[in-house]
Parts: sequence; structure tokens; C-alpha cells
Amino acid sequence: MPIALARSRLRDIEYFKNFEIRLNTITWDNEVDFAPEFLLELGSKQTAITKSYV
Repeated sequence: MPIALARSRLRDIEYFKNFEIRLNTITWDNEVDFAPEFLLELGSKQTAITKSYV
């Protein structure tokens, strides 16, 4: 499945809620996975952006 199509399916909230956790990684059946390191980095960036607006 092309990555753009795989990611676009995650915009459907019902599909998004249908995940599994495997080896501490959030996974969907469309081969899109979020590793904990990626989520930590994403959260850190969001926190930095939020703090810059305060």
C-alpha cells in the first residue's frame, strides 16, 4: 500500500481507534507504525512550540 494512502486512512477516527500495541509500538493493519521514540520526539517538539506561545 502506498504510504500516502496508508496515512490517509488514519484520518478516519474509527480506523484510527483500531490499533494494537506490539513491542511498545502502536501499529495498524495498514503497515503504519508509531515507535515510542518517534512519539517522544513529537511530544517534545509540541511542548517546545506550546511554551514559545506562552
